[in-house]
Amino acid sequence: MTYTNRLHVTPQHFWNLVKELTRCEFKLRDQSTLLGFLWTLLHPTLMFVVLYALFVKWMGNHVPSFPMYLLVGVVQWNYFVKGTTGGMTSLLQKSGLISNFIFPRSALVISSVFTNLLIHLLELGVMIPFLFAFGDAPSLKWFLLPGLVLLETVMILGASFLLARLAVDYKDMVRIWEIVTMTGFFVTPIFFPVEIVAPDRRQILLLNPMAQVIAETRKFMVYDQWPSPRVLGILLLFSLALAWFGYRFFKKGEPHFAEKFP
Repeated sequence: MTYTNRLHVTPQHFWNLVKELTRCEFKLRDQSTLLGFLWTLLHPTLMFVVLYALFVKWMGNHVPSFPMYLLVGVVQWNYFVKGTTGGMTSLLQKSGLISNFIFPRSALVISSVFTNLLIHLLELGVMIPFLFAFGDAPSLKWFLLPGLVLLETVMILGASFLLARLAVDYKDMVRIWEIVTMTGFFVTPIFFPVEIVAPDRRQILLLNPMAQVIAETRKFMVYDQWPSPRVLGILLLFSLALAWFGYRFFKKGEPHFAEKFP
């Protein structure tokens, strides 16, 4: 009897499983303690402090509200990297469950992404007071933030499904993704404005969907401008297409995941 024939899970049972996996992973990361929460904030905080110290004199003259500009970029990029990396390694870290129990493997990927979403929400909860401290006045446009977070989460989920299957099939995928995200950090306008890049290369950088997510977030959180409906529409279609394709790709390999682990 194959994996597919033996597996019958109702939507209610599936989402209960996702909820329990998310809760367990969140607790295992010590996010329920004060110290764990502080450790969560340490990475983006140190990244912000270092980048601000290095580039404030240079970029501060070219980028209005540079501290807020940088902070939004760091927090949004950090969520993308943590979310995709966690989703990619979710099957590898739970190989014992895969080898010994029959359940939808997609629940592992989704719970990992949801765990990083919770962490991201905590980071946003700390980021907003920092924006106040830097002089950024709150605006009704800030209520657009949940929509941008949801859009980015769908994008992360789609990428995670793709990466999770590739990581099972190709063990070097984790290191390859580390190189990709490290390169992406320097070619995404996180600490520099895209306007300083040559026009011919600028269009290439803007093909990066995360560059667009960060830019649209900055519009309403830093500069009190409405985001572009056209850009948001394209990002939404891209995220949904990536999620659909990633999920289909993942499900094709799902019956054989247990065979990949001893």
